[in-house]
Amino acid sequence: MEIVDKLVSQWKENVGYTDVDGKFMERPSNEQLAEKCLRGCSLVIYEASKGAGPWREMQEYPDHYRQTRICRKHAYARIYVTTGLHALNVSYTLKE
Repeated sequence: MEIVDKLVSQWKENVGYTDVDGKFMERPSNEQLAEKCLRGCSLVIYEASKGAGPWREMQEYPDHYRQTRICRKHAYARIYVTTGLHALNVSYTLKE
C-alpha cells in the first residue's frame, strides 16, 4: 500500500533505521503487532513516547492512523497503519 511504503521509506532515509517494515491492517489485533525486535529487545511505541497515544492520526491521510514500534538499539521499526473505522471496531485508543 502506498501509505505504508512511504512511511517505511521515510524511516529508512530520514531516521536512519535499517530494519524497517510496514503493514496495513484491516482488522488489527494486539496479537498481530510485533512485541520484540529480532534480537529479543522489547519494542517501544514511538507515538506514545511523543505523547500522542498508541495510535496517531496521519494528517496527510484523513481517517488513517499509524503506530510505529521501535528498537533504537538495533535500528528496528515496524509500522502499522489502519483506518479509524477498523481501529474503533477493536476498541483501540485513537489520538489526533
